[in-house]
Parts: sequence; C-alpha cells; structure tokens
Amino acid sequence: MFFKYSFIFFTIVFITVSCGRKEKFPEIKFERITREKVEINYSAEDSTKESEMLSSGAEESEKAISDLLKMKEFYVERDQQFDLDLFEKKWAGFNIYTEKFNTDQLMEWIDATGYLLELTGDNKYGEALEDLIYQSKFYLNDEVKNLVKSFIYTKNVDHIQLNMFVNSTIEYNHTLGGTVKITQDNDFPESGKLIVTFNVTEHPYVELFIRIPSWAKGATVTALSVKYVATPGEYCQIARKWKDGDTVEILLPIEKRPKN
Repeated sequence: MFFKYSFIFFTIVFITVSCGRKEKFPEIKFERITREKVEINYSAEDSTKESEMLSSGAEESEKAISDLLKMKEFYVERDQQFDLDLFEKKWAGFNIYTEKFNTDQLMEWIDATGYLLELTGDNKYGEALEDLIYQSKFYLNDEVKNLVKSFIYTKNVDHIQLNMFVNSTIEYNHTLGGTVKITQDNDFPESGKLIVTFNVTEHPYVELFIRIPSWAKGATVTALSVKYVATPGEYCQIARKWKDGDTVEILLPIEKRPKN
C-alpha cells in the first residue's frame, strides 16, 4: 500500500513539474516574411546623413549585441546554453537610443529583435522595431530598410501578424488556394487613423493580428461594423472569411504616443 501511494505521489509530482517547465526550444510562433513578398513605401523621414551615434561602435555595445546574436545561434543549433528568459533579459538591458554603435551593429540588433518577435510573438518587439523606423536619430539606408521590411508582417500559415504601421503590402498564396493581398494605408505617426484593405481572389479565412501599441489606451479596431477588443500592449485578433475589398479601420489616440 505504501509503495502504491508513493508511486502515485511521485507520478503527480513528475507531471506537475513537467507541465510547469518551459519548453527549452519553443517553436517559432510567427515567421518573418520573405522580403520579395512585401512592398513598402516609407513615410518616415530619413536623415540625409548618418548620425554621430552610428559613426563608431562602442566596445560595450559590441559585446551586448554579440551576446544577443549568441543566444540566437544557441537556439538555431539547439545548444543547451540557449535560455529564452536570458535572451529577453539581455535584450531589455540594451537601450538602443542611448548606446553608441555602428550600422552593422544596428542591423544585428534588428535581426536579434526580429528573432525574438518570431519566437515569442510579443508586442514589445514589434513596437521597438516600429519606433526605430520613426526615430530620427538613425539613418536608415536601403540595407537596413530591407531587413526591417521582413518584420512589418510575420506569418504562421494563414495567421498574419501586423507588427508595424508602415504603408506597405503583403501578398501570399492562401493554403486553400487563391491569393491574399493585405495593404496598409496610413499617415502614421502624424495621424492615428489606419486602414487595412484585403484584396482576395477567393473567399479565404484569415486570422489577422493587429499590434495595439502599449501607449494606445482607447484605441479602436473596426471591421465590417464590428468592433474588436483593442488592448494596449497586445494584439487585436480578427478571425473571419474575407471578401475582396473588405477593410479594417484602426483608430489610435496619437496624442498619447510618446515623443522620441
């Protein structure tokens, strides 16, 4: 009897610990989009020359960014040194707006941030990349723009995350046939009104996840006269079948947006 109850006790403990344990190598939630499938028209004003911040990288910044890339490498190689919590902590400990680094290091930071967005689907990484686009301290050359472009939208089958408010279009083949084209039309950050339009050849079911900025208390998202929950710091989910020409209207309280 003692052994019977001991066995049951340890089985329960094992199941509890196993269920509570974080997966060592979590599956990527949303993948970056192939650049060729995204068209972009930047509305942000680029500087005419590189700022002093990008003229030379500091050793401290070089080490911090190197640590981020090392974590990405550990994940790709399924190295037991990979630790998602540590990856996120190292990212949070690096302030891109106060550190000095060069263009190559900026691109490495974008790549690491985008990878965390793919792994976690967390709103804050999309917000950080969007802030970079509209941050006048940085000179965004074509190479940098092309890298950022990969993360405006991320995708998991027919689930599309809209991570950044940039005039742009994504086009892809739906898994059940036909093409899906999603276009953003906005004047962000001058205006908080954004329109997302679907152009489709069939009548596809697509789940659209729209990033609601952490500062956007009072934001609204409306599709075909239906209002959806728009919680700051999270993604607003719209799951439905779309017809050609269907639109989503996003209204953000732009006056609440922090000034860079």
